[in-house]
Amino acid sequence: MQYAVVMEFQHDANRLKRELARTVFAQAALTTDQLDIHHLLARCDLPLYLTTNYDGFMVEALRRKGKSPSWNVSPWYSSGVDDDDERRPPLPEGEPTSQQPLVFHIHGRYTIPHSMVLTEDDYIDFHVKHVRDGMRKGLTPADDRSSIIPSYVRARLRRAPLLFVGYSLRDSTFWTLFKSLMLGLHDGQRSTHVCLQLDPAIRRKASVRDYLERRLGRQQIQIFWMPLEQFTTKLEERLAEER
Repeated sequence: MQYAVVMEFQHDANRLKRELARTVFAQAALTTDQLDIHHLLARCDLPLYLTTNYDGFMVEALRRKGKSPSWNVSPWYSSGVDDDDERRPPLPEGEPTSQQPLVFHIHGRYTIPHSMVLTEDDYIDFHVKHVRDGMRKGLTPADDRSSIIPSYVRARLRRAPLLFVGYSLRDSTFWTLFKSLMLGLHDGQRSTHVCLQLDPAIRRKASVRDYLERRLGRQQIQIFWMPLEQFTTKLEERLAEER
């Protein structure tokens, strides 16, 4: 995307984002397959869903389950571009609930193209500002309009068990996201469970699997070695057992 901005869009990243939002994301449709991961997660009765995707699939899945979700985006981007600030919805009053959950787009949403973390420069800017926020002391809900992650979302992610679905260890997104969320926390303050779904294709060698389990184990991360489709099926079975 950085190459495209420089070579095809004359350094105009916002024009590229508007084009992608119009031609790709605005045309995308959520599958009606009941084992689709969005539908399944919508059944989990959670108050908070965090996504790095630009689409609105999680909100749509929650609405199909009869819930009343709200959504918001991270304000990592500069204000005053194409009235994007005006298109950003207000944060819900009070804490979200399982029937009125919050879907937080940490890397932006296609309906606010400028909010999309898309290019290499975007990723660098986002994480620099995220680390800056993590080093600030005494952030309050009053700071939520300018903080990269609102206080409610930040506190919930640090206290509650986390499940990362659809990430790859070859992508720096997982590591930078995880480590920035944990910034400043002692081991005793971390979530008791952090789970990561990984495709088993990366474990062809036993030594690779052993290395990853040792490395991630020190970060209190448990790995589910299975493709997303198989993971979705097993999660469906577990939810059925608990009901």
